[in-house]
Amino acid sequence: IEPPKGDLLDALCYHAQQSVEKALKAVLLAKGVDFPLTHNLRVLIDALPSGMRIPKTVSSSAKLTIYAVAARYPDDSEPVTDTGELQEALHLAGCVLRWASSIVRRRQSKRRQPTRRSHRTPCA
Repeated sequence: IEPPKGDLLDALCYHAQQSVEKALKAVLLAKGVDFPLTHNLRVLIDALPSGMRIPKTVSSSAKLTIYAVAARYPDDSEPVTDTGELQEALHLAGCVLRWASSIVRRRQSKRRQPTRRSHRTPCA
């Protein structure tokens, strides 16, 4: 299988950013935090409750914000040309999704019976 190229790389990086954005917003909702309507991941990360343990990969995911901008304003940004860039975006997105899922699940389990837990290794 050939690695993705061109517009497909851009689209995949955009969707990685979108998954992180939605995961962060889910955590903020679960924690009862009001947040601004933004695609800026740094703003969303900074809105997380103080004292909350935020893994390095979650904090690092703020760099994915550029893909939201690139998708909306393609003439103002450079296209993604490196599959390594895509791999990093997918790795960060996966880590954020696992972290966010564990928080949202804990919140849900306080309201009802516990859900089945994943046996994946958490990201640092």
